[in-house]
Amino acid sequence: MAAARAEAASKGEPLYQHIASLYGGRISAQGSETRALYTLPTPMMNILNGGAHADTSVDFQEFMVMPVGAASFEEALRTGAEIFHALRAS
Repeated sequence: MAAARAEAASKGEPLYQHIASLYGGRISAQGSETRALYTLPTPMMNILNGGAHADTSVDFQEFMVMPVGAASFEEALRTGAEIFHALRAS
């Protein structure tokens, strides 16, 4: 991380922009303006804890949800929250 920060600083660009360029960040032309497209990662949500130290009888340590097919970060977050609340209600 320190090396990535140092390289971004040496190029005079924000860290997120530098990391995006390392991993194939795309450029989009909108009208006369050219801007980089950035995406947020798919969120991973811990929805149920178990194991030896939990107050439940679940044998697994934790269950995680990762809404991979969501069209946006907002939709992925909403999907994860809906799954959590549906499981909690049952």
